[in-house]
Amino acid sequence: MRKPDYRRSIMNVSRSILKHYGAYEGDDTIPVLDQALKQGFNHVIFMLLDGLGTNVLKIHLPKTAFLRQHYRQTITSVFPSTTVAATNAVLAAEPPVTTGYLGWVQYFKEEDKQIVVFLNEDYYTGEKATVPFRQTYHAYPSLAARIRRQQHDVVANEIFHGSIEGGSKTFDEHLARLDARMKAHEKTMTYVYWTDPDMTEHTHGIHHEQTGNVIRELDRKTALFAENMPDDALLIVIADHGLIDVIAEPLYENQALLDCLIRPPSIEARATTFFVKSDCHEPFQRLFNKRYKHHFKLLTKGELYQLGLLGDGKMHPRLDEYLGEYIAIATKNRMFMLQPGKPFLAHHAGLTKGELQVPLIIYHR
Repeated sequence: MRKPDYRRSIMNVSRSILKHYGAYEGDDTIPVLDQALKQGFNHVIFMLLDGLGTNVLKIHLPKTAFLRQHYRQTITSVFPSTTVAATNAVLAAEPPVTTGYLGWVQYFKEEDKQIVVFLNEDYYTGEKATVPFRQTYHAYPSLAARIRRQQHDVVANEIFHGSIEGGSKTFDEHLARLDARMKAHEKTMTYVYWTDPDMTEHTHGIHHEQTGNVIRELDRKTALFAENMPDDALLIVIADHGLIDVIAEPLYENQALLDCLIRPPSIEARATTFFVKSDCHEPFQRLFNKRYKHHFKLLTKGELYQLGLLGDGKMHPRLDEYLGEYIAIATKNRMFMLQPGKPFLAHHAGLTKGELQVPLIIYHR
C-alpha cells in the first residue's frame, strides 16, 4: 500500500516558503525549492491547480509544454488525497492529523450532522449547521498570515476562485491580478488557487479530450504569463492531488452493511469512514470484505494512526470524533456512492499512484 511522503509532499513546499521568510525553523523542506528561493526574488507566486496530477500532465502535455519543461520534482499529496485535506495542509503547512481536515464530509457531534466542510451543511439532508464549522473548530494562521507576521515589508495574500468572497471568476482574472501585484513596488508573496482541471476530470474522466483541452489551455496561459514575469519573480506550481478514472459502487444500496452502522458513512468516496454498532463488528467486517476487499483496504482507526497515513504531529482535538471505528481506503479504481446521484467518472482521496503523485514546477527568468 502506497503512502504519502511527508518529507516530500505539498505540505513541505509550504514549509520551504515559510522558512524562506523566517516563519518556519524545521528541516523538512524541499531542497530544490530552497535553492531557488535563496536567489532572493521580490515576488513569489505559489499557484495550486486543483487535480493537476503527474499522470494527467504526462497524458495530455508534450515534453515541450511549459509545465513539463519546468517540472522539477515529483512530490506527493497527503492522505486523504482530496481538496479539503490537501489544500488545508498547504495553507497551514501542517498534515491532516494536525489540521483535522480530512474530507468533503465530516461528522459534527454537537449537531449530529455529517457536515460538508466547505458548504457548512449536512451532506444527507442539506440542513445548515447552526455555527460556522470551519471558523469555530478549524481556524489556523494561514501561509500568508504567518509571512505577514514575520516579514512586515512583504505583502502576502491569498487569491481563491470566484465562489469565495474576493476570488477570481476566471483563470485569466487570476493571472491579471498576479501581473498587477508584480508591478507593485512592494515585495509580494501570493498564493493562488484554481479549481481546474479537477472539475473537468470529475465530469469527463482523466483521458477525455475535454480534460486535455483544459490542461493545454492552463499550460498555454501560464506560459504566456511566465514570459512577461519580471526578473525578480519566482513561480511555483503544484497540485493538491491527482485523480484516476473510477467505477462507482452504490454503497447506499448495501442495506445489510448499513444496518451495522450507528450513522451514515462519511469523509470521502475513496476514503470512507464507518461508525459501527458495538455488537456488529464481526458482521460488518465480513460483509465489507466479502464484497469490497479487492478494491478497498479496510483499516481500524488504530491501524490508520499506526501507519501514519495522516502524517506526524500534534493531533487535532476533534480528529477522533471524525473517524469511525473503520476506514476503507481505495487501492484500485472504485469509489463508493454514499447516496443516489450521477457518479463522477474520475475521483481522488485514495492511495493510488495517480492520486498521490503531483508535480513541483518551478520557473524564473
